[in-house]
Amino acid sequence: MEEQAGRDLSAEELAAVPEGSILPDGARILYTKAIGTYDGARDDNLDPSAVFDCFYVCPGQFHDIVRWVAGRLAARGWPAGTEVTNGSLPWHMWTRAKDQISLIDFTTSDWT
Repeated sequence: MEEQAGRDLSAEELAAVPEGSILPDGARILYTKAIGTYDGARDDNLDPSAVFDCFYVCPGQFHDIVRWVAGRLAARGWPAGTEVTNGSLPWHMWTRAKDQISLIDFTTSDWT
């Protein structure tokens, strides 16, 4: 994503960034959605950010998946991520310039 930072991205460009394909072995994608810059993200349709959502299930514990994803992101030049403690679900986030990747464990949420 770094080479994309600082410019607008279409939904198609966003869906093709390499970080979007980092999935653990055995993962099964449930849902993906790409929203381009200025297309209106989330429920308010006002957020100008480009967003790529990928919901998947995979074997293993969340902390193991965080470690696995962290290793793949580090190999792509991402700095270490941080645990997000103000959420109600287990959540880990990586930030590089204006790019963010969140990994959230929804296994205990009402969504599952």
